[in-house]
Amino acid sequence: MTQGNTYEGRFFIPNYRNYSGGIFWIERWKKNKVELEAGIRYDYKWLKVYMYDASKILISPLQQFSNLSGSLGGIYHFDKRLSFNMNAGSAWRAPGVNELYSNGLHHGAAAIEIGDKNLIPEKAYNIIASANYNYNKKFRAEISVYYNFIKDFIYLQPTLVPTLTIRGAFPTFNYRQVDASFKGIDLYANYAILSNLKFTSKASILRAFNKTINDYLILMPSDRYENQLTYEFKDFKKIKNTYASISVLNVTKQWRVPDNNDFAVPPNGYMLLNFDAAFSIQVKRQLIEIGFGGNNLLNTVYRDYLNRFRYYCDGMGRNFSIRLKIPFNNSPKISKSTNQ
Repeated sequence: MTQGNTYEGRFFIPNYRNYSGGIFWIERWKKNKVELEAGIRYDYKWLKVYMYDASKILISPLQQFSNLSGSLGGIYHFDKRLSFNMNAGSAWRAPGVNELYSNGLHHGAAAIEIGDKNLIPEKAYNIIASANYNYNKKFRAEISVYYNFIKDFIYLQPTLVPTLTIRGAFPTFNYRQVDASFKGIDLYANYAILSNLKFTSKASILRAFNKTINDYLILMPSDRYENQLTYEFKDFKKIKNTYASISVLNVTKQWRVPDNNDFAVPPNGYMLLNFDAAFSIQVKRQLIEIGFGGNNLLNTVYRDYLNRFRYYCDGMGRNFSIRLKIPFNNSPKISKSTNQ
């Protein structure tokens, strides 16, 4: 991969050239009820920036990063319905140019971001275990638990004194590194109440800890729960894959945060009611999808902890959208898809 950047006007990130690549090897072995997979990967990144220092002298610092990582996983099929899998491995990520050299107003977030040229790559060590149960098309469930330890985790740390400019005061964030742990659980279940009426439930729970200061890690997602009811209509002539669904999203308040380390206290939890419907129409050998959606139907006033606009305003109110999806293919065979 190659990347480049040039800018005009105010400086946010410098001009740069970036080249990166990786090579990997994966082996898979399967026998009876057991599947094993192992992999190894080597990555290299070359980054050179072009910028003026405080003395208005053009400098071109060069940074190079490389790392070797690997993984080992396995699946055990108890029977056709139940399987268990586990995976352990390491991962790696070099700092991005914005994390290293950003220095100015990020217009998309309405905040000042300041990089750190001394950042080093993140190194992660993780383990995940999950169980899958599939009872024909009637019931399907999956549960996953995981633990990740990331050494030198890169994140944005709020600086409690905002930056004052001629355009106003902006919250300021500095890129920092700490050792952090992440553990959590993801749940998914789908139950066919009737042949064409399905109930889906999902949950995501995360606990993140800053081991460098022995406190919670800032700006991490709170617990999320979503329940959805979907009705699938029978095909009628050239009208296919018609469905309508309604869902309720519950997001709890994130109270696991470090004390006095943010511009505003975490907002309260909230609930959103959403709707979605779509159908596909066959035009010759193409299926064209037309959909309609509505988010936050109750026009709930809320603010999301991970949305940095929460410092200024509420989240989006009632919103409706129409979509048209035209695939770029011309297949003579059209199969009915399964909506989930």
